[in-house]
Amino acid sequence: MPKKFIIYLLLAVLTGAIGIASRKFGDYIPDFFAKYTGDTPWACAGYFFLRMLFPNWKKIYSALTAFIISVVVECSQLFHPLWLDKVRNTIIGALLLGFGFKWSDFICYISGIILGILIEKIIMILYEK
Repeated sequence: MPKKFIIYLLLAVLTGAIGIASRKFGDYIPDFFAKYTGDTPWACAGYFFLRMLFPNWKKIYSALTAFIISVVVECSQLFHPLWLDKVRNTIIGALLLGFGFKWSDFICYISGIILGILIEKIIMILYEK
Protein backbone atom coordinates (compact mmCIF):
# COMPACT_ATOMS: atom_id res chain seq x y z
CA MET A 1 0.00 0.00 0.00
CA PRO A 2 1.44 3.40 -0.90
CA LYS A 3 2.48 5.59 2.03
CA LYS A 4 0.27 8.47 0.90
CA PHE A 5 -2.78 6.18 0.98
CA ILE A 6 -2.01 5.33 4.61
CA ILE A 7 -1.40 8.99 5.48
CA TYR A 8 -4.75 10.05 4.00
CA LEU A 9 -6.53 7.14 5.69
CA LEU A 10 -5.06 8.08 9.08
CA LEU A 11 -5.95 11.74 8.55
CA ALA A 12 -9.53 10.84 7.59
CA VAL A 13 -9.94 8.57 10.61
CA LEU A 14 -8.37 11.11 12.98
CA THR A 15 -10.50 14.02 11.79
CA GLY A 16 -13.60 11.81 11.85
CA ALA A 17 -12.78 10.82 15.44
CA ILE A 18 -12.38 14.49 16.38
CA GLY A 19 -15.81 15.22 14.91
CA ILE A 20 -17.41 12.33 16.81
CA ALA A 21 -15.66 13.33 20.03
CA SER A 22 -16.90 16.90 19.68
CA ARG A 23 -20.49 15.59 19.63
CA LYS A 24 -20.03 13.00 22.35
CA PHE A 25 -18.19 15.32 24.73
CA GLY A 26 -19.87 18.57 23.70
CA ASP A 27 -20.84 19.32 27.31
CA TYR A 28 -17.14 19.62 28.20
CA ILE A 29 -16.07 22.10 25.53
CA PRO A 30 -17.19 25.70 24.90
CA ASP A 31 -20.67 25.95 23.31
CA PHE A 32 -19.37 27.52 20.09
CA PHE A 33 -17.02 24.60 19.48
CA ALA A 34 -19.59 22.02 20.50
CA LYS A 35 -22.07 23.51 18.03
CA TYR A 36 -19.79 23.77 15.00
CA THR A 37 -16.87 21.40 15.52
CA GLY A 38 -18.62 18.25 14.28
CA ASP A 39 -19.39 19.61 10.80
CA THR A 40 -15.93 21.07 10.20
CA PRO A 41 -14.01 17.79 10.66
CA TRP A 42 -16.77 15.94 8.77
CA ALA A 43 -15.91 17.86 5.59
CA CYS A 44 -12.19 17.68 6.35
CA ALA A 45 -12.39 13.89 6.68
CA GLY A 46 -14.35 13.76 3.42
CA TYR A 47 -11.59 15.71 1.69
CA PHE A 48 -8.93 13.33 3.01
CA PHE A 49 -11.03 10.33 2.02
CA LEU A 50 -11.28 11.63 -1.55
CA ARG A 51 -7.53 12.31 -1.65
CA MET A 52 -7.01 8.70 -0.50
CA LEU A 53 -9.34 7.24 -3.14
CA PHE A 54 -8.29 9.52 -6.02
CA PRO A 55 -4.64 10.45 -5.41
CA ASN A 56 -4.14 11.70 -8.97
CA TRP A 57 -6.94 14.27 -8.76
CA LYS A 58 -5.93 17.88 -8.44
CA LYS A 59 -6.55 19.24 -4.97
CA ILE A 60 -9.22 21.59 -6.29
CA TYR A 61 -11.22 18.62 -7.65
CA SER A 62 -11.05 16.87 -4.30
CA ALA A 63 -12.02 20.08 -2.49
CA LEU A 64 -14.95 20.83 -4.80
CA THR A 65 -16.18 17.24 -4.70
CA ALA A 66 -15.98 17.18 -0.89
CA PHE A 67 -17.96 20.43 -0.77
CA ILE A 68 -20.59 19.20 -3.25
CA ILE A 69 -21.05 15.97 -1.29
CA SER A 70 -21.36 17.99 1.92
CA VAL A 71 -23.99 20.27 0.36
CA VAL A 72 -25.98 17.34 -1.02
CA VAL A 73 -25.94 15.61 2.37
CA GLU A 74 -26.93 18.85 4.13
CA CYS A 75 -29.80 19.46 1.68
CA SER A 76 -30.96 15.86 2.16
CA GLN A 77 -31.72 16.89 5.73
CA LEU A 78 -34.65 18.91 4.39
CA PHE A 79 -36.36 15.67 3.37
CA HIS A 80 -37.72 13.11 5.78
CA PRO A 81 -39.13 10.08 4.01
CA LEU A 82 -39.59 7.19 6.43
CA TRP A 83 -36.84 5.05 4.89
CA LEU A 84 -34.29 7.88 5.11
CA ASP A 85 -35.18 8.68 8.70
CA LYS A 86 -34.73 4.99 9.52
CA VAL A 87 -31.22 5.20 8.08
CA ARG A 88 -30.56 8.40 10.05
CA ASN A 89 -31.65 6.64 13.25
CA THR A 90 -28.70 4.24 12.99
CA ILE A 91 -25.32 5.27 14.39
CA ILE A 92 -23.62 5.28 10.98
CA GLY A 93 -26.61 6.97 9.32
CA ALA A 94 -26.62 9.72 11.94
CA LEU A 95 -22.88 10.29 11.56
CA LEU A 96 -22.96 10.38 7.76
CA LEU A 97 -26.30 12.06 7.08
CA GLY A 98 -27.09 14.20 10.11
CA PHE A 99 -30.57 15.37 11.08
CA GLY A 100 -31.31 19.07 10.70
CA PHE A 101 -30.52 21.51 7.92
CA LYS A 102 -28.53 24.59 8.96
CA TRP A 103 -27.12 27.26 6.65
CA SER A 104 -24.20 27.74 9.04
CA ASP A 105 -23.00 24.22 8.22
CA PHE A 106 -21.90 25.44 4.77
CA ILE A 107 -19.34 27.71 6.47
CA CYS A 108 -18.19 24.73 8.54
CA TYR A 109 -17.77 22.63 5.39
CA ILE A 110 -15.72 25.29 3.64
CA SER A 111 -13.60 25.77 6.77
CA GLY A 112 -13.07 22.03 7.14
CA ILE A 113 -11.96 21.60 3.55
CA ILE A 114 -9.57 24.57 3.76
CA LEU A 115 -8.23 23.14 7.02
CA GLY A 116 -7.76 19.79 5.27
CA ILE A 117 -5.79 21.42 2.46
CA LEU A 118 -3.54 23.20 4.97
CA ILE A 119 -2.99 20.05 7.04
CA GLU A 120 -2.23 18.12 3.86
CA LYS A 121 0.32 20.72 2.80
CA ILE A 122 2.10 20.56 6.17
CA ILE A 123 2.04 16.73 6.33
CA MET A 124 3.34 16.38 2.77
CA ILE A 125 6.17 18.84 3.46
CA LEU A 126 7.14 16.73 6.48
CA TYR A 127 6.64 13.51 4.51
CA GLU A 128 9.07 14.60 1.78
CA LYS A 129 11.85 15.42 4.25
